[in-house]
Amino acid sequence: MEQQLENFNMERRELVDKLEQVTQKCNTKDRQITTLENFKDSLTQTIQQKDKTIENMRAEFIDEKREMAEKLENLKKRLESKEDEYTQRKIESEREQALQKQQIVFTEQKASDLQQQ
Repeated sequence: MEQQLENFNMERRELVDKLEQVTQKCNTKDRQITTLENFKDSLTQTIQQKDKTIENMRAEFIDEKREMAEKLENLKKRLESKEDEYTQRKIESEREQALQKQQIVFTEQKASDLQQQ
């Protein structure tokens, strides 16, 4: 009977030791799970911040692109206006030159007629 009691106590100690080992492993695993969950939450927060940054940059880019398109359109209009003004001045200048040439020819003919008389 003492042998059985001793065997029982020995088996009990072994089981208690195994229980302690399993408990330690569970605690270790729980800490690892908590650490990984914290890391995952941190990464999720970082991703959300980067997504916000991307959205802000995208909005800024769209605004800047729109502003540049407006500036380009304004510059095109100014260029067209200046080209029209240049063309108009060129036409006026050519008209004045033609009138002056006509006056010169007319004056030369008049002078020639007067000399012939």
